[in-house]
Amino acid sequence: METKQLEFTQEERTIIAEYIFSYQTGVLIKGDALSVLDLFYKKELITKELYEHLDEDVMNNKNDISTKIARLMSDKIPYEMKNKIMQEYYGG
Repeated sequence: METKQLEFTQEERTIIAEYIFSYQTGVLIKGDALSVLDLFYKKELITKELYEHLDEDVMNNKNDISTKIARLMSDKIPYEMKNKIMQEYYGG
């Protein structure tokens, strides 16, 4: 899927990294999921309808919501950018 040219502030990179970390550890932290959805909506990476649907799924603990958000992230943020964000997050 095509990705937009993206730039993220340090705070936004931290939001992304915290969600990725939560996902990789197999724990859905609602605050992390909601923050990343807010960021995607603010950056116009998702529509209002999708934002509202996913937000509701997070709040209702839908079984596959973590995977849906992770897939969305893979579609919207280039792999290399995610790696760089995680390196920064881990201090590397």
